[in-house]
Amino acid sequence: MAYHTIVVHLDGGANSAVRTGIALRLAREHGSHLIGLAPTGEVEVPIDIGAALIEPGYLIATRHHLREAARLICEEFEAQAKAAGLSSYESRVDEADHAASVIAQARTADLAVIGQTDRDAPGGLVNRDLPERVALGCGRPVLVIPYVGRYETIGHRALGAWNDSRESARAFADALPLLQRSHRLTVLMQRTPQDPALPTHGLEAWLTRQGVKTVHFAHEVSTLDVGDLLLSRAADLEADLIVMGAWGHSRLAEWVLGGATRTLLEQMTVPVLMAH
Repeated sequence: MAYHTIVVHLDGGANSAVRTGIALRLAREHGSHLIGLAPTGEVEVPIDIGAALIEPGYLIATRHHLREAARLICEEFEAQAKAAGLSSYESRVDEADHAASVIAQARTADLAVIGQTDRDAPGGLVNRDLPERVALGCGRPVLVIPYVGRYETIGHRALGAWNDSRESARAFADALPLLQRSHRLTVLMQRTPQDPALPTHGLEAWLTRQGVKTVHFAHEVSTLDVGDLLLSRAADLEADLIVMGAWGHSRLAEWVLGGATRTLLEQMTVPVLMAH
């Protein structure tokens, strides 16, 4: 298996270069077509001013500025792709909201590469809830890169969360192109002292048939939040990738996330591949 088409979100932020470098490396390793996506974001008019009081020329100039900024981001991406020797790539400027744009483009790709939100950074045009909206809304695997750190490998030492749910099954299947190249996969299964251990023979046989080598199963008896447990074990194992199913749903304008999904998106220390 391979990721034939990868889309990477470009926003010109501090983490964008790291994210782009990872996407370039994955595209080269998997022979993928790489799409650099630079949404412009939408011009927001303050509620206390009102759209009727805004000069039309201001909106036109602002949109032009956003388009030009996105075009320059795309130029930089294409220069990086050419320098990396990538054989198949393109860039796209999309005059749309960042989250909506990434969701729409990711639906016709095999993998989306996006960044974790830095909650302490000043607000901008990029949606602060972009990772959860994309992970829960695009129907494709999403690789979320932490906003701090550099990551020379992705998936050589993978840690997967398995609870026999639809979401975890989807995540393992979507992560196969990475897991098949993994040097070591640790499958973590958490249970309380009262719960029986989950069976592993079916999953183990499937992973073996898929060509995933060196699989270890870790049965954890713990009442910790599974997100905290995953982060702790990722540090212990020096994991360079966490694979997990994303759980959540939209309630009007609010995204209601499962505890583990929220913990990973807020506190991740290594890249996380999520699928919903």
